Amino acid sequence: VSQMCGELIGVWCAHTWTQMGNPDRICLTEAGPGRGTLMKDLLRAAAKAPGFADAIDVHLIEISPRLRAIQRETLGDTPVTWHETLDTIPTDAPLILVSNELLDALPIRQFERTVSGWCERLVDFGSSGGGISGSDFRFVLTQTPAPAAAMLAREVRDAPLGAVAEVSPASLTLITDISARILAQ
Repeated sequence: VSQMCGELIGVWCAHTWTQMGNPDRICLTEAGPGRGTLMKDLLRAAAKAPGFADAIDVHLIEISPRLRAIQRETLGDTPVTWHETLDTIPTDAPLILVSNELLDALPIRQFERTVSGWCERLVDFGSSGGGISGSDFRFVLTQTPAPAAAMLAREVRDAPLGAVAEVSPASLTLITDISARILAQ
């Protein structure tokens, strides 16, 4: 992410706040903030909107103590509240939620279409006698179709033999939680 990307997101946040009627308080939240660079760039640009900086409460959803320390350093004097999950972000003010590549970082389950159906691809390893190395890892398929393949989108289910499809249960849960929050607020 470049500095300009973060700044453009900051301008979008300030514009969205204006479209909301300039509420006195909003929860400006980033999920999976990494090193805190996006939020730093966002805040720098958004501060140009009169009143925006006074209206925001900055919340970061981050579970890693190490990354929280880096974010604290990156954001300097900016008051921040950290959370482990979205459901602890206050609900008494409008929410603006941003994130970059969060869904890409969540675990997936991968399936391959075979003549017997969608089998799950798993990672296995063997020993070459010298300990585990990158070359010892390999994909293997379950011997029978995986019931978890029911999570695949209908549009994918008739894909050609050998097709590989992924699903992320954690992403589905997160999107469901975010959607519920948007509907409630």
